[in-house]
Amino acid sequence: MDAITYKYRAVSSNGIILKGELSAKNEMEALAILREQGRTPVEVKPKDITSGNVEIFKKKVKMTDLAVFCRQMSTMLGAGLALDRTLSVQIEQTDNKTLKEILIQVDSRVRQGTSFSAALSEHPDIFPKLLVSMVYAGEMTGSLDDVLNKMAVQLERDNRINNKIRSAMIYPVILLCVTVVVLIIMLTKVVPTFTEIYKTADMELPKLTLIIVDISVAVTDYWYILLASVIGIGYGVRMFLSTKTGRMKFDTLKLRIPKLKIPMQQIVTARFTQTLSTQLSSGISLIEAVASASETCNNVFVVKKVGEGVDGLKQGSTLAVELRKTELFPQMMLSMIGVGEETGDLDGMLAKTAEYFDEMFSTAVQRVLTILEPVMIVIIAVIVGMVVVGMYLPMFGMYSAIG
Repeated sequence: MDAITYKYRAVSSNGIILKGELSAKNEMEALAILREQGRTPVEVKPKDITSGNVEIFKKKVKMTDLAVFCRQMSTMLGAGLALDRTLSVQIEQTDNKTLKEILIQVDSRVRQGTSFSAALSEHPDIFPKLLVSMVYAGEMTGSLDDVLNKMAVQLERDNRINNKIRSAMIYPVILLCVTVVVLIIMLTKVVPTFTEIYKTADMELPKLTLIIVDISVAVTDYWYILLASVIGIGYGVRMFLSTKTGRMKFDTLKLRIPKLKIPMQQIVTARFTQTLSTQLSSGISLIEAVASASETCNNVFVVKKVGEGVDGLKQGSTLAVELRKTELFPQMMLSMIGVGEETGDLDGMLAKTAEYFDEMFSTAVQRVLTILEPVMIVIIAVIVGMVVVGMYLPMFGMYSAIG
């Protein structure tokens, strides 16, 4: 198989995010090269994508579809079907058009003699690196069906966590949208009506009323400038977050904001421990599994700190000691890992820890919502109340003068 040029982003041993290119036969080899160089991979993808695949790569395959794919593949392989026959059946049964097209290409590569993991690694926008690593381990240990079943469980768990996060955000987002709509209506319809009345009365307006009138004029007459400013700020923030400095600052901030720190820590802990448990039980080495598990946390700061711990593992340190140095994980998780290392059941302890923090995360999200909802209502009431009071203040002055 000819070498492929891969573009990569990786964290160096001193915490600097590096970008570059390297040649490898597949993604697994590219990841191994980076780790041999003392770098923790963050993103590895082929540099050249043929024009025929551009439309496909723009689309995404849902996590639930990947989970079903892994579970069905596991069932058929476990029943004794050959890999090429299993892929053919999977192609016929898959409803997702994007996944079907990709599986046709994967099947073609497998029939040409390419390994299943290498064929999957050629489509990084569809198959996550964790899945590729797990399939590779399954091929090496001869337990591909068991590995795919574990991967299905992992994907279902990740999907459940993502759904919890999305569900938690629905109410705040709806409340924010309603507030914006109400304010726009008040500033463009209600406030101008009061302004005309006060102009007719030719009276001096309080400072609060003048501020609200100026805001109303800006929103009514210069809405396009305000809209362009909001879009520009949003684009600027997005561009900043796409840089290595911006991403590092944002990911670090998520783990340090007081009310957000606990649920974010529990998300990271649940994902890290579950992924690590799944990989260790599939035969992947501890060092490679730890580095790969940190990448599934989707946080560059976590990748950097855990990457420093990987260097310690290479020098003979224990996992519990190195993770404690990161100051990212709760004491309970570190204690469980310590017990697992002493008893030789690390993957089992990690699985139990993941289940515990999965439940704790649900509780933490509910606690945050319990605090967030009344806070948002108070803020909205204050903003709307200021507009109302600002418009009625001159009337109070008129009534006092008449009295």
